[in-house]
Amino acid sequence: MTATREPLGDKAYDSDGVRGWLASVNITATIPDRSHRKEPVGFDERSYQRRHLVENAFSDLKQFRGIA
Repeated sequence: MTATREPLGDKAYDSDGVRGWLASVNITATIPDRSHRKEPVGFDERSYQRRHLVENAFSDLKQFRGIA
């Protein structure tokens, strides 16, 4: 079984430079397009949803750190 290399990033990482570098090392990026991008690149929305769930879980843990 091969591990997939798929960095998950938010819109701040949507740049041609970042996407170009990832493509040059054969890595598929899961980064949503910024609203001002003229030609949308697209991304795997299902993977991004999982990333969002994990990010929200960490946010909740930070919010309720007194419980720990």
